[in-house]
Amino acid sequence: MADALVYMATSRNPMDWHADVIVQAFQHGNSAPSMDWERAIEGLDREDFVFEGAEGPHIILSALEQGTSGPEFPIYKRWGGNWNYLRANSLP
Repeated sequence: MADALVYMATSRNPMDWHADVIVQAFQHGNSAPSMDWERAIEGLDREDFVFEGAEGPHIILSALEQGTSGPEFPIYKRWGGNWNYLRANSLP
């Protein structure tokens, strides 16, 4: 899931992606009852993941909103966690 989020958020036109459809596809194909969003967010800590515009964070948040509901929403992992690649944690 992290690879898909990076691809969508760093694409030329992130808003062309439909995060809800991607999330549904991953949830449908996932044999576990729910996706591990904390692990997906941790997977964004990569050297090649840098937001170029405001649309990138929007697609990540849209995917998180679609894929989670309730207290397990791991937004603290995205902005506020410990990162190896600080550029991956910065907003444009």
